[in-house]
Amino acid sequence: MPRWVAFPRMAALSLVCLTVVCPEGGVMMQWGRRVMPGPGTASTRVAPAGLATDAICSCPGCLRRQTIAGFVVSGCNLLSQGSADAAPLQEASQQLLVGQMGGMADYERKLTSRKKELFSEAFHGTKPRRVVEVGVGNGVNFPYLQQVGASKVIAVEPNRNFVATAAAAAQNCGLDLEVLEGRLEALPFEDSSVDCLVATLVLCSVAEVETALHEIRRVLSPGGRYIFTEHVAAKQGWLQSAQDFFDPLQQLVAAGCHLTRDPSEAICKTFPAGVHLQRWNLIEDGENPIGPHFLLSPHISG
Repeated sequence: MPRWVAFPRMAALSLVCLTVVCPEGGVMMQWGRRVMPGPGTASTRVAPAGLATDAICSCPGCLRRQTIAGFVVSGCNLLSQGSADAAPLQEASQQLLVGQMGGMADYERKLTSRKKELFSEAFHGTKPRRVVEVGVGNGVNFPYLQQVGASKVIAVEPNRNFVATAAAAAQNCGLDLEVLEGRLEALPFEDSSVDCLVATLVLCSVAEVETALHEIRRVLSPGGRYIFTEHVAAKQGWLQSAQDFFDPLQQLVAAGCHLTRDPSEAICKTFPAGVHLQRWNLIEDGENPIGPHFLLSPHISG
């Protein structure tokens, strides 16, 4: 195995295996194990139950450590692709991604009012019949689908580790959930068979934006709705330079996510009949310009 592959893999393994004391006395993650730390000490009991994300502590310190660990493991997973023993590392990175999403709770809170308005305007009081969400994750969009009268969601999710979390979120919202494994570039649906397709923070990481958008257009029925929210490239200034600088690293550690991508033109070209697209910033005027998620600040929704 080349050293440039072996070294980062060992570094990631060491980081994730490192026992860190949780200030809240909660459950910390280790490689393939759950760790229950005692107050002010290293781990006092290890449960050999696999990486049980439903029992992971959700205090801010632990969520940040989960995010950092997930980024390192995901990046090393990409570096190790093609090696015979890459499967366990890939599985671990997918499991850790579930924990990473907990670190996006503040991001989702800032989007609450915008998403409520976005979903309401998409239907104007009519109830969607066949609803598909691609990249459903932990089900953050389910409350908005419930709000517009959806009763069932068909989720297309490439990461099976999200299924349990998404199922619980659907149950909390009173939604029936059907989960299919797949991706946006090759949707498992017939032409003109979907009334509403939701895909938020997905186009940043697809391999081919145009292919993905044409798939959405193919499966949408006449009059169907495509609901999206995407972080995009800054147009100018220091943030554009920062995105350019960090983009290669972002792609490596965040499953192919691009900081310098803007699919606006491709969306409008794919749906020429009418796209209601808005541009806005996650970090508003007067807020700390380098606050949480600042590299993701420029957004589009529609």
